[in-house]
Amino acid sequence: MQWVALDGTTSVLASYASKQKNYHCPECRSTLRIRGGPHRQLHFYHLNATPTCRQHKKSQEHLLLQLFLYQSIPLGESQIERPFSSINRIADVAWEAKKMIFEIQCSSISFQEVAERTSDYRSIGYEIIWILHTKRFNRFRMTAAEAHLRKQPCYYSNMDKTGSGIIYDQFEIIQGAKRLYKGAALKVDPLEIRSYPIQAPDDLPLSLRTRWESWTFCVNGDLLDRIQRLGTSWLHPLIAIEKKILTPSHSKASWISAIKTCYVTLLEKHLKQNAK
Repeated sequence: MQWVALDGTTSVLASYASKQKNYHCPECRSTLRIRGGPHRQLHFYHLNATPTCRQHKKSQEHLLLQLFLYQSIPLGESQIERPFSSINRIADVAWEAKKMIFEIQCSSISFQEVAERTSDYRSIGYEIIWILHTKRFNRFRMTAAEAHLRKQPCYYSNMDKTGSGIIYDQFEIIQGAKRLYKGAALKVDPLEIRSYPIQAPDDLPLSLRTRWESWTFCVNGDLLDRIQRLGTSWLHPLIAIEKKILTPSHSKASWISAIKTCYVTLLEKHLKQNAK
């Protein structure tokens, strides 16, 4: 399903397109037409599908998130499927007035593609906010791409095929590639972009200290923004949770110690016997 096409060099949303008129795909330049009906939302389709084109493969959740962001930004300041020919990229949503790119990811993506896409946009002066959909991300075991994205402005969304859902942040405890804990979904407004002090408060959980040191900005409602507005006292329960999860229990430590002692004893006994 595809909601944006080119009419010459102008981007057109499906809701404003005319039936029986030919449009073109912003990615593969193939011919597109409009279709839809009482029980199906208007959208573009390829007359001859191009296997390598990603536009018609986007899920409805992806498209609804794009439309939500586009409609939330002041009229005339943004564009869906904005092509950047100098870096050979097409942005999901480009907020021209703020030099901000929103990239939505509902399917698997490689670490290399994430790193290159982020680097490409920054090379032409744009910052980027990633939004990962829970149909693929935010699970116990993280992909290499997701782990990389936790070090820059990146949020999750649970928006469904009806458009219900939110974009949100969460407190989480990560060790290696495993998410050991995740807190409640905290709704954010990714259009309210804010800076924060370089110097981090002393009493921060380890996971938030890492974020404070690696992110370049935050948005309204996320964890860094809440720390500035509410102070750090509300973080004390989260610090306790982090300490409990990351600190081995006494019984576990004792069990490991007992195994080590037993192993050393057997090894010493074996060495003495061989020495005779």
